[in-house]
Amino acid sequence: MGGPVIGVNSESIIGRISDRVTFSSSPKASIVRTLPGVNVSYKKKVIALVGLQDEMFYLNCGEDVDYNWRVKKLGYEVYYDPTIRVFHQHRATLKAFLRQHYNYGRSYYLVRNKWPEMYCVYPHKLQRPKDFLKAINFVVAMFYEPFQYAVKMERVADKVLAMPVLLLNGLGWRGGMIRQKLSTRKVEQAN
Repeated sequence: MGGPVIGVNSESIIGRISDRVTFSSSPKASIVRTLPGVNVSYKKKVIALVGLQDEMFYLNCGEDVDYNWRVKKLGYEVYYDPTIRVFHQHRATLKAFLRQHYNYGRSYYLVRNKWPEMYCVYPHKLQRPKDFLKAINFVVAMFYEPFQYAVKMERVADKVLAMPVLLLNGLGWRGGMIRQKLSTRKVEQAN
C-alpha cells in the first residue's frame, strides 16, 4: 500500500507538472495497478514471497512497476490510500524532467518485454484489429494526452505553459520506449 507523492517544489511550473504527470494522485482510496517506489510499503510475508527487486531496472527506473506486478501475480492487491502521503523533491529543471520521462519510457518497454501479459499502451504484435487500433492510439495519444493533463492544472497560465512541456514529455517517453526496443533488439541479434 502507498499513497500520493507531493512535490515540495511546486512553486515552479515543472514541479506543478510533476504533481500532475509524474506522480498523479486521486482523492479516493482504491486498488491500483502500481504505486511509485517512493511511497509504497509491503507486508513482510509478501516481500518474502516476491523476493528482491530486479536490478535490471535500476538504471532506467521501473523496478517499482515490475515489483508491483509480481505482487499482483501472486494474488495480492496494490492499494492506494490518499492519506498516506510523502513529500518529494521533484526534478527541478525541464531537462531533468524530460530525461526522467525518457528513462521511464525505456523502463516501460523493459518491464513489458519481461511481462508481455502486463497492461500496455502499445501492441506487442500486429495481428488483431485491436492491435492496430492500439498502435494508432499510441501515436495519436501523444497529441491529446497533453490536453488531458493540462486541463488538470489549477492556474490558467499553467495550462498554457504546460502544453509544450507535455508534448515534449510525450515525445520523450515514447522515444525512450523506441530507443530501448532498438537497443534490446540489437543485443538479441548479437547473441
